[in-house]
Order: sequence, then structure tokens, then C-alpha cells
Amino acid sequence: MEYSLVRGQKFVPDGLERRKWYGCFKSNAVPAYIAVMISLMGCNTDKIDQLEKQNRELTAKLEATSRQEPLSLKISCAKQALAEFERGGWNKLATPRHMASLTNHYNSKLGKCFMEIEDTDFTAIAHGTAINKIVSDAFEGKVYGEYVWFSDKKKKYWEVTPFLCKITPLSGEPSYCKSTEEFDTSVRQFMEQ
Repeated sequence: MEYSLVRGQKFVPDGLERRKWYGCFKSNAVPAYIAVMISLMGCNTDKIDQLEKQNRELTAKLEATSRQEPLSLKISCAKQALAEFERGGWNKLATPRHMASLTNHYNSKLGKCFMEIEDTDFTAIAHGTAINKIVSDAFEGKVYGEYVWFSDKKKKYWEVTPFLCKITPLSGEPSYCKSTEEFDTSVRQFMEQ
């Protein structure tokens, strides 16, 4: 039993005859198949080029928006923090023996505007110093960090633990700290990023 595949070649089902087999297309079908594939690839190339151009344009728009949005949010955050600082009267405390400072930060990861007010009073207690720090959301007013420290005449400043050192993360469960360093490290989650 013989099967004719391509002109001049034979296929024997038992596999005894070993000849090159080029396929079951007639000789004029192969060039037509190649021509169709090339034309289809040309259509895909145009479509790919068009999609790549759209991708580049969208990426550029996204980058421009990303740069503008944080800047406007940072400006809005700074204005709100300053307004809250002034509303609390912190700006009027500046004397040689008493000072208050404001630091604000728009945290892009959390999408919130945080402010830290540090108030240092050298006359709060007789011949001593008091330091008060508050970290809060400038828009909502929610307090995330509270720190109060009083100096002690009988101890070095680094030997005195804070009177109050409290951190309230976004989860809402407050934790208490035991040092200035611990407070400063804990509030970084709000004041950085």
C-alpha cells in the first residue's frame, strides 16, 4: 500500500522506506501560505506599534499627574498644618524661654497630612524644662503621638523617662513608649514616606 504525498515521493506505512518528507502541501500551496503569514504579521506590526505609542502617551500622562498631585497635596498639607498651628496659638508662644515648632508631612503611602508640634518651655517648672510633642492629622485632628517630658534637677536629662509617651497607630490600638528615641522612631511611620 502506497500513499502519494508530494510529487515523486512515497510513504510506506510500515516505515521501511526512508525518504525526506516535506509535508502534504502541493508545491504551489507553500508560497501562498507564506504570503498570507507575512501579510498577517504586517497587520500585527502596525497594531503593535499603535499600542506601544498609546502606552508611551499614557505613561507620560501618568507621570505628569503623579508629579503634580503630590506637590499640590503637599502644599495643601502645609497650609492646613500652619492654620492649625496658628489656631492653637502655638505661633504666639515664641519667647527666649519658650518656643514651639511645626513640622508637617504629606504621607503619600497613607494619603494623610500629618503635623508634629514640639513645644519647649524652659520655665514650666521651677528651674526646669518641659518638652511636649504632639503628632496629629492636620485635617482630621486625630492625635497619633503624644509625648511629655519634664526635667529633674537631681538627674541627667537622659536618665529621666517621659511623663507621657503614647503612640496610636492607624489600627487604633495605642502603645506606650519609654524614651524620646522610641517616640521619635515610632512617629516616623507618619512623618516619613
